[in-house]
Amino acid sequence: RKPALVVALWLLWRKYVVTPASKQIVPWGPRWLAVAASALLHYFGRAFLNYTDNAEDTLKWGIWEDGKQYLMPWHPHGNFTISSLYFISHYWAKNYPGGTPRYVCVAPLLLKIPILAEFLLLCHARSQDISTFSRLLASGATVAVQPGGLREQVATDDKQERVFFPAKLGFIRLALQHGVALLPTYAFGENQLYKT
Repeated sequence: RKPALVVALWLLWRKYVVTPASKQIVPWGPRWLAVAASALLHYFGRAFLNYTDNAEDTLKWGIWEDGKQYLMPWHPHGNFTISSLYFISHYWAKNYPGGTPRYVCVAPLLLKIPILAEFLLLCHARSQDISTFSRLLASGATVAVQPGGLREQVATDDKQERVFFPAKLGFIRLALQHGVALLPTYAFGENQLYKT
């Protein structure tokens, strides 16, 4: 009985809370919780992974000045997108390094996994459906996406760098439609985190 009740409660939670939140164009949940939850992965990653970034340099270059909006195609996907999950999620939960609100559009499947879905939503992940993606851009938010998706993830090779682009470049069409600049992002070393 208890497992059935837990499953029923989760399904109701997903239907009435998680699914609507995955299509919102505003932050979900308390910011302090997003910062605290993402800090756990962030500090674990800082302690055990060889990670560096150039966030402070991008501030000096004026990339994140108020009012600047981007569509950020992000490569490579890697096996688990560790750089975005462990590091960028924490930065964005803290609204670092400033500028417009930031979101990442993710595969809707990820927003159906208990606990992961709530974590992603707290850290500004939203469903990758075209309507949500377009509404986020229309709201003035910067939006990141990994266009290589599952194909790039499955083809991850720790011995060579490869990126994949879908045949239909819908994210570029959206950028043109909304007059948003592209800010290509590459996570060097993502493919080398796991032997493939």
